[in-house]
Amino acid sequence: MRFSELGFDFSNLNTCTVKRKSYLFLYIMFIFSITTVILFITFGILYLTQVSMEVNGSIVFPGDPVYEQFFIIFLAVTGGISALFLLPALLSLFLKPKVYLIKDQDIELNTYHYIYDKRRNREIYLTDNYAFIYQATYNRITKENNPNELEALKQKYIFWYGLENIQDYKLKQKRNTTILKYKEPTQVRFVSRMIRFAFSNEINVVPVKVSKTVNIRTGGNYRTQESVTYFIDDINRQPHFEIHPEIKKALSQEI
Repeated sequence: MRFSELGFDFSNLNTCTVKRKSYLFLYIMFIFSITTVILFITFGILYLTQVSMEVNGSIVFPGDPVYEQFFIIFLAVTGGISALFLLPALLSLFLKPKVYLIKDQDIELNTYHYIYDKRRNREIYLTDNYAFIYQATYNRITKENNPNELEALKQKYIFWYGLENIQDYKLKQKRNTTILKYKEPTQVRFVSRMIRFAFSNEINVVPVKVSKTVNIRTGGNYRTQESVTYFIDDINRQPHFEIHPEIKKALSQEI
Protein backbone atom coordinates (compact mmCIF):
# COMPACT_ATOMS: atom_id res chain seq x y z
CA MET A 1 0.00 0.00 0.00
CA ARG A 2 1.19 3.52 -0.77
CA PHE A 3 0.61 6.26 1.78
CA SER A 4 -0.44 8.47 -1.13
CA GLU A 5 -3.63 6.40 -1.30
CA LEU A 6 -4.46 7.63 2.19
CA GLY A 7 -3.74 11.25 1.34
CA PHE A 8 -0.83 11.62 3.78
CA ASP A 9 2.58 10.10 4.43
CA PHE A 10 3.99 9.20 7.85
CA SER A 11 7.51 9.37 6.39
CA ASN A 12 7.03 13.16 6.44
CA LEU A 13 6.64 13.01 10.22
CA ASN A 14 10.00 14.01 11.72
CA THR A 15 9.01 14.69 15.33
CA CYS A 16 5.81 14.38 17.33
CA THR A 17 4.14 13.51 20.61
CA VAL A 18 1.62 10.67 20.52
CA LYS A 19 -0.96 10.37 23.28
CA ARG A 20 -2.98 7.20 23.66
CA LYS A 21 -6.32 6.26 25.17
CA SER A 22 -7.64 2.71 25.40
CA TYR A 23 -11.35 1.92 25.19
CA LEU A 24 -11.05 -1.83 25.75
CA PHE A 25 -11.92 -1.61 29.47
CA LEU A 26 -14.98 0.50 28.62
CA TYR A 27 -16.02 -2.04 26.00
CA ILE A 28 -15.64 -5.01 28.39
CA MET A 29 -17.55 -3.31 31.20
CA PHE A 30 -20.33 -2.38 28.80
CA ILE A 31 -20.64 -5.99 27.57
CA PHE A 32 -20.79 -7.30 31.14
CA SER A 33 -23.47 -4.77 32.12
CA ILE A 34 -25.87 -5.38 29.21
CA THR A 35 -27.81 -8.27 30.79
CA THR A 36 -28.21 -6.71 34.24
CA VAL A 37 -29.16 -3.30 32.78
CA ILE A 38 -31.85 -4.89 30.59
CA LEU A 39 -33.22 -6.83 33.57
CA PHE A 40 -33.19 -3.70 35.75
CA ILE A 41 -35.03 -1.61 33.16
CA THR A 42 -37.55 -4.37 32.33
CA PHE A 43 -38.51 -5.10 35.93
CA GLY A 44 -38.40 -1.41 36.78
CA ILE A 45 -41.05 -0.78 34.13
CA LEU A 46 -43.12 -3.71 35.43
CA TYR A 47 -42.96 -2.28 38.94
CA LEU A 48 -43.88 1.24 37.87
CA THR A 49 -46.82 -0.03 35.80
CA GLN A 50 -47.96 -2.18 38.76
CA VAL A 51 -48.15 -5.44 36.82
CA SER A 52 -49.07 -8.53 38.84
CA MET A 53 -46.36 -11.21 39.07
CA GLU A 54 -46.00 -14.89 39.78
CA VAL A 55 -43.67 -15.40 42.75
CA ASN A 56 -42.94 -18.90 44.05
CA GLY A 57 -45.88 -20.32 42.11
CA SER A 58 -48.42 -17.78 43.38
CA ILE A 59 -49.82 -14.68 41.71
CA VAL A 60 -49.06 -11.56 43.77
CA PHE A 61 -50.41 -8.07 43.22
CA PRO A 62 -49.13 -4.56 43.79
CA GLY A 63 -49.24 -3.61 47.45
CA ASP A 64 -48.76 -7.21 48.59
CA PRO A 65 -45.70 -7.45 50.92
CA VAL A 66 -44.30 -10.38 48.90
CA TYR A 67 -44.68 -8.33 45.70
CA GLU A 68 -42.94 -5.31 47.21
CA GLN A 69 -40.16 -7.40 48.75
CA PHE A 70 -39.47 -9.23 45.48
CA PHE A 71 -39.13 -6.04 43.46
CA ILE A 72 -37.07 -4.19 46.07
CA ILE A 73 -34.55 -7.03 46.33
CA PHE A 74 -34.45 -7.75 42.60
CA LEU A 75 -34.05 -4.11 41.57
CA ALA A 76 -31.44 -3.48 44.27
CA VAL A 77 -29.35 -6.46 43.14
CA THR A 78 -29.56 -5.81 39.36
CA GLY A 79 -29.14 -2.06 39.85
CA GLY A 80 -26.11 -2.57 42.08
CA ILE A 81 -24.44 -4.96 39.66
CA SER A 82 -25.15 -2.59 36.75
CA ALA A 83 -23.62 0.31 38.66
CA LEU A 84 -20.61 -1.85 39.55
CA PHE A 85 -19.85 -2.26 35.84
CA LEU A 86 -21.05 1.09 34.47
CA LEU A 87 -19.48 3.52 36.95
CA PRO A 88 -15.86 2.43 36.31
CA ALA A 89 -16.63 2.43 32.58
CA LEU A 90 -17.94 6.00 32.72
CA LEU A 91 -14.96 7.13 34.78
CA SER A 92 -12.56 5.62 32.23
CA LEU A 93 -14.45 7.40 29.45
CA PHE A 94 -13.48 10.79 30.91
CA LEU A 95 -9.83 9.98 31.57
CA LYS A 96 -7.42 12.07 29.55
CA PRO A 97 -5.14 10.34 27.03
CA LYS A 98 -1.60 9.77 28.27
CA VAL A 99 1.70 10.32 26.51
CA TYR A 100 2.57 7.06 24.84
CA LEU A 101 5.28 7.72 22.27
CA ILE A 102 7.72 10.46 21.32
CA LYS A 103 9.39 10.68 17.94
CA ASP A 104 12.45 12.91 18.04
CA GLN A 105 15.97 13.39 16.72
CA ASP A 106 19.25 13.39 18.59
CA ILE A 107 21.97 16.03 18.20
CA GLU A 108 23.24 14.20 15.10
CA LEU A 109 19.70 14.26 13.60
CA ASN A 110 19.28 10.51 13.98
CA THR A 111 15.63 9.61 14.54
CA TYR A 112 14.58 7.69 17.65
CA HIS A 113 11.34 6.78 19.38
CA TYR A 114 10.81 7.07 23.12
CA ILE A 115 8.04 4.80 24.39
CA TYR A 116 6.13 4.77 27.67
CA ASP A 117 4.76 1.29 28.28
CA LYS A 118 2.60 1.89 31.36
CA ARG A 119 1.15 -1.63 31.37
CA ARG A 120 4.59 -3.24 31.65
CA ASN A 121 5.98 -0.36 33.69
CA ARG A 122 8.89 0.32 31.37
CA GLU A 123 10.37 3.00 29.12
CA ILE A 124 12.12 2.30 25.83
CA TYR A 125 14.62 4.33 23.81
CA LEU A 126 14.37 2.80 20.34
CA THR A 127 16.59 3.46 17.32
CA ASP A 128 17.21 1.58 14.09
CA ASN A 129 20.37 0.00 15.54
CA TYR A 130 19.67 -0.57 19.22
CA ALA A 131 17.20 -0.07 22.05
CA PHE A 132 17.59 0.65 25.75
CA ILE A 133 14.77 -0.76 27.87
CA TYR A 134 14.35 0.46 31.44
CA GLN A 135 12.23 -1.84 33.61
CA ALA A 136 11.03 0.23 36.56
CA THR A 137 9.74 -2.77 38.52
CA TYR A 138 13.27 -4.15 38.88
CA ASN A 139 15.14 -0.85 38.40
CA ARG A 140 17.01 -2.56 35.59
CA ILE A 141 18.13 -1.44 32.16
CA THR A 142 18.96 -3.71 29.24
CA LYS A 143 20.30 -3.11 25.77
CA GLU A 144 18.80 -4.80 22.72
CA ASN A 145 20.56 -4.84 19.36
CA ASN A 146 19.13 -7.98 17.80
CA PRO A 147 17.60 -6.84 14.46
CA ASN A 148 14.63 -9.19 14.84
CA GLU A 149 13.88 -7.90 18.33
CA LEU A 150 14.19 -4.29 17.19
CA GLU A 151 11.78 -5.01 14.35
CA ALA A 152 9.33 -6.59 16.82
CA LEU A 153 9.50 -3.49 19.06
CA LYS A 154 8.72 -1.24 16.11
CA GLN A 155 5.80 -3.41 15.05
CA LYS A 156 4.45 -3.46 18.61
CA TYR A 157 4.70 0.21 19.56
CA ILE A 158 4.78 2.37 16.40
CA PHE A 159 1.24 2.00 15.13
CA TRP A 160 1.96 3.26 11.60
CA TYR A 161 5.07 1.13 11.16
CA GLY A 162 4.76 -1.37 8.33
CA LEU A 163 1.47 -0.06 6.93
CA GLU A 164 3.13 0.60 3.58
CA ASN A 165 3.95 -3.13 3.33
CA ILE A 166 0.42 -4.52 3.58
CA GLN A 167 -0.93 -6.06 0.38
CA ASP A 168 -4.54 -7.15 0.84
CA TYR A 169 -6.53 -4.24 2.24
CA LYS A 170 -9.68 -2.18 1.84
CA LEU A 171 -9.94 1.61 1.86
CA LYS A 172 -13.13 3.58 2.37
CA GLN A 173 -13.53 7.33 2.43
CA LYS A 174 -16.10 8.78 4.81
CA ARG A 175 -17.02 12.36 5.58
CA ASN A 176 -14.70 12.76 8.55
CA THR A 177 -12.45 9.71 8.38
CA THR A 178 -10.57 7.39 6.07
CA ILE A 179 -11.05 3.73 6.97
CA LEU A 180 -8.34 1.14 6.37
CA LYS A 181 -9.06 -2.55 6.94
CA TYR A 182 -6.82 -5.56 6.49
CA LYS A 183 -6.27 -9.07 7.79
CA GLU A 184 -3.10 -10.13 9.53
CA PRO A 185 -2.38 -13.89 9.64
CA THR A 186 -1.23 -15.56 12.85
CA GLN A 187 0.78 -18.67 13.59
CA VAL A 188 -2.37 -20.45 14.77
CA ARG A 189 -4.45 -22.21 12.14
CA PHE A 190 -7.94 -20.77 11.51
CA VAL A 191 -7.10 -17.71 13.66
CA SER A 192 -6.53 -14.28 12.14
CA ARG A 193 -6.28 -10.67 13.32
CA MET A 194 -8.68 -8.20 11.72
CA ILE A 195 -7.23 -4.69 11.96
CA ARG A 196 -9.17 -1.48 11.36
CA PHE A 197 -7.72 2.03 11.31
CA ALA A 198 -9.84 5.17 11.24
CA PHE A 199 -7.71 8.17 10.20
CA SER A 200 -9.16 11.59 10.90
CA ASN A 201 -9.50 13.79 7.85
CA GLU A 202 -8.14 16.66 9.95
CA ILE A 203 -4.58 16.48 8.68
CA ASN A 204 -1.47 18.41 9.72
CA VAL A 205 1.19 16.52 7.74
CA VAL A 206 -0.49 13.39 9.16
CA PRO A 207 -3.91 12.89 10.80
CA VAL A 208 -4.12 14.43 14.27
CA LYS A 209 -6.32 11.55 15.47
CA VAL A 210 -6.15 7.85 14.63
CA SER A 211 -8.32 5.06 16.02
CA LYS A 212 -7.26 1.43 15.88
CA THR A 213 -9.34 -1.68 16.54
CA VAL A 214 -7.99 -5.22 16.52
CA ASN A 215 -10.40 -8.15 16.46
CA ILE A 216 -9.36 -11.78 16.70
CA ARG A 217 -11.35 -14.05 14.41
CA THR A 218 -11.56 -17.74 15.25
CA GLY A 219 -13.77 -19.46 12.72
CA GLY A 220 -16.88 -17.29 12.68
CA ASN A 221 -16.35 -15.80 16.14
CA TYR A 222 -14.86 -12.39 16.89
CA ARG A 223 -13.42 -10.90 20.06
CA THR A 224 -11.92 -7.46 20.50
CA GLN A 225 -8.27 -7.54 21.48
CA GLU A 226 -7.50 -3.83 21.24
CA SER A 227 -9.46 -0.61 20.90
CA VAL A 228 -7.39 2.57 21.18
CA THR A 229 -7.26 6.13 19.91
CA TYR A 230 -4.01 7.97 19.24
CA PHE A 231 -3.75 11.77 19.35
CA ILE A 232 -0.75 13.20 17.47
CA ASP A 233 0.62 16.56 18.60
CA ASP A 234 3.84 18.59 18.28
CA ILE A 235 3.95 17.57 14.63
CA ASN A 236 7.41 18.47 13.28
CA ARG A 237 7.95 20.61 16.35
CA GLN A 238 10.20 20.00 19.33
CA PRO A 239 8.42 17.66 21.76
CA HIS A 240 8.86 18.28 25.49
CA PHE A 241 9.61 15.19 27.56
CA GLU A 242 12.17 13.69 29.92
CA ILE A 243 14.32 10.66 29.20
CA HIS A 244 14.68 8.46 32.27
CA PRO A 245 18.00 9.07 34.09
CA GLU A 246 19.05 5.42 33.75
CA ILE A 247 18.53 5.56 29.99
CA LYS A 248 20.43 8.87 29.84
CA LYS A 249 23.29 7.22 31.68
CA ALA A 250 23.31 4.27 29.28
CA LEU A 251 23.25 6.62 26.27
CA SER A 252 26.20 8.62 27.60
CA GLN A 253 28.20 5.41 27.88
CA GLU A 254 27.16 4.45 24.34
CA ILE A 255 28.76 7.54 22.83
